[in-house]
Formats: sequence, C-alpha cells, structure tokens
Amino acid sequence: MSIERQLTETYKVKAQESTPSAEFDARVWRRVAGHMNERGISMRGKKNIWLRNALIALVLLVVVGFSSQMLFQAGDDRFSMRFAIQESSRYDAELARQVREQLQQVKSGLQTGETAVVYSPEWAALFPPLKEMKIPVTTVSNLREITDLNEWIKILEQNEPEYRLPTETSLTFAGGIADYPFGGFVSMDQLAYGKQLLEEYKRTGQKPAWIVAERGDAPSLHVFTSFYVNERQEEISVTMELVLEKIVMEGIVQSGVEEIRLNNGTTAYYISTDRFVYSETDKYQELFWLETLEDTTVVYKIGTVSESVTKEELVKLAETME
Repeated sequence: MSIERQLTETYKVKAQESTPSAEFDARVWRRVAGHMNERGISMRGKKNIWLRNALIALVLLVVVGFSSQMLFQAGDDRFSMRFAIQESSRYDAELARQVREQLQQVKSGLQTGETAVVYSPEWAALFPPLKEMKIPVTTVSNLREITDLNEWIKILEQNEPEYRLPTETSLTFAGGIADYPFGGFVSMDQLAYGKQLLEEYKRTGQKPAWIVAERGDAPSLHVFTSFYVNERQEEISVTMELVLEKIVMEGIVQSGVEEIRLNNGTTAYYISTDRFVYSETDKYQELFWLETLEDTTVVYKIGTVSESVTKEELVKLAETME
C-alpha cells in the first residue's frame, strides 16, 4: 500500500463535534509529520505528493486527534475506533449560524455535481486549531440526489451486494447521495486552494471566498447516505461507509459513547452533541455499528438533527435494517 494511501486511512480525520485545544490539534499535526519523517519523506514542497488523496473531514461530529487517554475502544481487525471524552470546549453558536448561511449561499451558486472550496473568517474563528494548522477551509457540494428508490438500490448493490436499508414502514425514502449526509470532506488537492482564497478575501473583503474545485481534486469516498422522513416529517439519514483497508480513528466525543445491544446481538454505539455546525439547533445524534464482511468492513450510521427523535427510535430503526 502506498504511503499516501496508508496515511489517508490511518490519519483519516472525521471532525464532528467541538473544537479541541490548539495544543491538542498540534499533537495531531506533529503525529502526522512524525509519521512522514520516519519514512524519510519531507513535507516541504510535497503538497501534491504528500497525502494527495488524503481525506480531512472538517467539523462533523467527532474532532479526531491522537490522545494518550482513550476511554472507549471498539472495532475489528480492519477498522478501529478510539474515543476520549471532552465535555467542555469552545463553540460559538452565532458563528455557526453565520457559517451555515455562507455555505448555503455558496451551494446556491453551484451547478449540479460541482463542489466548492470555501474560506470565511467566521469558519476560521469557529475552529481556531484548523487555522493554526493552515487548513481553515471547508467544502460544500451540490450533489445529484437520487430520489428514485429502485435506482438508488442498484447503486448500493453495485458497491456492496450485502447492503442494508431500513424496512420501517413509517419512513418515506427522500433521496440518496454518494457522500456523508453533511459533506465537509476536504482532499489535499482541495486544501491547496486555501492560500488563494485567503488572499482573495484579504484583497476584496468579500466573504465567503470560494472557488469551484476541479473534479479530479475531489476525495474518493466509499460512502452512501440514504435520507428518510418519518411521520412527523423529520429527516433521518442512514449512511453506509465501506472500509476497504486498515483504518485507525481516534477522537473526542462530548458526552461519552453509550453501548447498545441490538436485538440481533450486534453492539451499536450512541453519541450526541449540541455543538454541531450543520444543524440549525446545533444538535445532532447518531447511532453507529460495524458489520465485518470478508473483504470489507461496513460502518452503518443512523443520524438526525431533530430534537424530538429519540434514541429509542434510532435503535428501533437500526433493528429493521436488512
């Protein structure tokens, strides 16, 4: 496996909840740099080689780092998760609201299938460690959403014949995308636009500064999200992520990880936060579990920003997945 691919999977950053301290994220950066140095690869002038296909998910539910005090661990031989708990962290709900408006503004200017790399001072202020690590950008996409369930099922079958979808009759299928429900992944090639966008902002004062990324710069994801609405018209996302190579994911959660045994014996994990930048209420909750197949580990996630959907409803929905 190439160095780039190994680092892509080993240091896959899934930022999802809150902002860790600058010291914490500096340790992340040093850990990656150390990994490169151990292999005699200089980081200077190597932006097109170093982690060319690396994925950096900025600010979804878990801020990933490499902490020495991990309080929770789960996974299989291919996929491993380790979480620490950080109850207090900086989060500005007003900045988050401004960021949501900016991202929506950018998305409205995109053609179907386009992805924009976005910089704004509000985004940088909301997540100071990202600024210090020279990555104060995010992405927003206007993906083609497939609303025909039969067409969507064919896509899932092509990628994973043993796919699972909920069979709960009270849910209505609303659409599917080949991405995480809230997007936000940034490849190293997309990250390279950051300096240009920062200079544009300083020159014009217009915010957010953004640019349509080249299609070849996008990360290669094996992620598929199905959207449903319940009888109360609340949206629930069901994500299937295919893990093809070894991944170690370490991170922080706000209030711990609750283990839940599903009726088929599978152990699922429940997390929630009230510091979620993509939610109008800043809240998000998710139930996730692993299914180990011969050549693939499938990570299933059921999530919602709804305040009234209960944990028990997510568990019930998971138990209908087949």
